[in-house]
Amino acid sequence: MAKFVSGEEQLKWLYDILWNAKKTLLIVTPHLKLDEYYKRLLNKHLYNPNIHIIVVFGKGDTDKANLIRNDIEFFKKFPNVSLVYCQELRSRYYANELKGLVTSLNLYENLYKINLDFGVADETPDSNRIVRNEYDTQAWDFCSQLAQANDAVFVKRPSYERKLYASLFGKNYVRSEVLLDLTTGAVENIVQIKNEKRRLSDFPETIELSPRVVTYQGKNENSLLEGDNIKQGYCIRTGKHIPFNPKRPMTDDSYDTWAFFMDYDYPEKYCHRTGKPSYGKTSMRNPILY
Repeated sequence: MAKFVSGEEQLKWLYDILWNAKKTLLIVTPHLKLDEYYKRLLNKHLYNPNIHIIVVFGKGDTDKANLIRNDIEFFKKFPNVSLVYCQELRSRYYANELKGLVTSLNLYENLYKINLDFGVADETPDSNRIVRNEYDTQAWDFCSQLAQANDAVFVKRPSYERKLYASLFGKNYVRSEVLLDLTTGAVENIVQIKNEKRRLSDFPETIELSPRVVTYQGKNENSLLEGDNIKQGYCIRTGKHIPFNPKRPMTDDSYDTWAFFMDYDYPEKYCHRTGKPSYGKTSMRNPILY
């Protein structure tokens, strides 16, 4: 049900949308600027290829091009992300598969006690947007069409290794591939590209690879791990069984706690490969005992 929100309640809605996204995170804003607080929230998804982050942005303040450049580079780090430029954009909308917020609130000032920002929020207990109420379906559909109808300037997609019985055992994430990058020049030049008009529909949602050897860039950068031979791993914080993935060697709950602090060298308890106690010698940066 749609409701009017402002002040702390509105900030809570925005927090929930950014932090609790599972499949899709849609950010529509004319000003692509983020403060450190929102960057820390978004960093939770830094190693999750299952969440597609779609950012539709406008030119913003031309006198702050360096800030825009920094935030473009921030989003380019995510494994499954699309950046779309819309010159005429003036409104803001934030949504995931469960919640949406049409608002005047931006992502670079947390000054609800000084600035008078308010908006209209909506949520549903069902992740299937077909059954969402008319208000939020219209907002979601309009902004999704906006993303599809305007120029993509950066597209990065996850690559998965094809496995037998994938329907039972899932897919094996290997790496992410940059499929389009028109952001390498000056920020002002992004909006002047006329001969490179590309739409999100031109790109696949994922990339499927044949079975291959996966290189792990860790403490020993030359070590090769056979993706087919190593399927079972261990959470480096709890020791619980999880899929083997040195880029995300934790259970979801442990990762959520770690992501808030983002300390890559924090001492952990177990080896991701063997499950043996590491006595503080493993970390997110080096999850495997050698």
